[in-house]
Amino acid sequence: MDIFTREVGQYHIIEVADKVDLYNIKEFRKIIYEAADGRYGHIAVELRGNTYEMDSSVISALISVQKKMEANRGTFVIINISEDIQSLLKLAGLSDYFKFCEDVEQLV
Repeated sequence: MDIFTREVGQYHIIEVADKVDLYNIKEFRKIIYEAADGRYGHIAVELRGNTYEMDSSVISALISVQKKMEANRGTFVIINISEDIQSLLKLAGLSDYFKFCEDVEQLV
């Protein structure tokens, strides 16, 4: 899985170029959990590879990071997520739980 990190303004950006699913969730979880351990005040995850579907393990990881960031009084944002994934999160009752941005420029 190709994962890139960078800093943009106050945000630590985690960009995932591939689809995150059951086969690579452990690597994804490790990276986002480490970022949410209090080292960064603001984290954004860009999930370009997940365009049509999202595994429940990915949703669980995102919820866990959101909770960690709230506990640390930080900000967690999901960037560049497809309409299909937004619809899925809405059906799951999570669209209001997460903050979304269309691109990195909206963060700064």
